[in-house]
Parts: sequence; structure tokens; C-alpha cells
Amino acid sequence: MRTLKNAAAVLAAASLGLGLGTAYADATTGMNSDQVHGKIKKEEGKLKAETGKATGNTKMRIKGDAQQAAGQAQESYGDAKAKVKDAVGK
Repeated sequence: MRTLKNAAAVLAAASLGLGLGTAYADATTGMNSDQVHGKIKKEEGKLKAETGKATGNTKMRIKGDAQQAAGQAQESYGDAKAKVKDAVGK
């Protein structure tokens, strides 16, 4: 249990460190900030859901599932932005 909480804290801290803006995300990953943050949100949600399953905490599992869905939506929005940017740039 303690290891899962520590892993969640490390992942959360890492996600905060990536909030450096679109220019940084584009330059280092080729992805826009919505794509990056969406992926992070999905992974945080996955970790939260798995922790909820492992501990029998239904509320945490449901919150994790919801966070994964929100992350997927943000990532999809970022994908759409990238497609528009590519189309306009051509």
C-alpha cells in the first residue's frame, strides 16, 4: 500500500514538472501540451484505478477510470489541434 501511494506521488510530481508550456512539449516530444498532459492524466488515472482495485477502494477505482477518460479526451483534443496545425501549415 505504501509503495502504491509513493508511486502515485512520484507520478503526480512528474506531471507537475512537465507543465512547461507548448514550446517545451513541441521541442522535446513533437507533441503539443494537450497531448502531453492528456497522456499524463491517463497514466495517473490508470495508476489510481489499479490502486483502487488492489485495495478494494471502489471510489478510488471509479475516480481513476474517470481520470483516464478525461486524459483521453484531452489527448484527443491535442491530436485534433495538431492535425489542424499541420493542415493549415501546408
